[in-house]
Amino acid sequence: MSKDPGRILTEFKVTLRHPRNRKDTAFQAEVDKVYAAVAGKKLVNVNGELPHKKLPHARLNALAGLLEKLAHEDGRADLKKLGSALQFELDDLLPLVEAGELLGFLNPEDGALVLTQLGRTYAEASNLARKELLAGRVLRMPLINWIYDTLQSDDTRSTARRYFLDQREGDFGDRAEKQLDIAISGGPTHAELFAYNDKTGELYLEE
Repeated sequence: MSKDPGRILTEFKVTLRHPRNRKDTAFQAEVDKVYAAVAGKKLVNVNGELPHKKLPHARLNALAGLLEKLAHEDGRADLKKLGSALQFELDDLLPLVEAGELLGFLNPEDGALVLTQLGRTYAEASNLARKELLAGRVLRMPLINWIYDTLQSDDTRSTARRYFLDQREGDFGDRAEKQLDIAISGGPTHAELFAYNDKTGELYLEE
């Protein structure tokens, strides 16, 4: 299924009998079809743009490892083989692919992942350079950009978490808290854009 709004993109009729052997050739063929469908389609909204509204739940250090592996594979690798090499299940891999695509670091293409020039730069950069590059990319995401602008416009350069949650519940409903958690603990933290004080319950700008 696609996201926001959910639409069925592809259906698979699995006729394999139970019990199923994960190493069986027929089983692997079905898995290959799923990976190809996932990596071969860029999900778009009605305006033809990538759906940037929701933030994928992806660990940035895991994404860095994925990009480094792609760079080592000369910028292109089969999605299934890549997941196996990194010991990632499909459920772990897909958020990384989505995050990498949103940040402009990689592109899914015909069952494979292709590293962009920006992604290669990130994979080969020092930790400091990665932070600077990441800061510019995550600010392109509307939710993070809005949080950052709100904090910048505040006299104390800090705002209660509750404020952000109340403001976004209309957009995300019961997913608002999870989206805010991702915004707090994901890219902005690694890029040192803003941070969260557990004791005061406030988001604040990094010095």
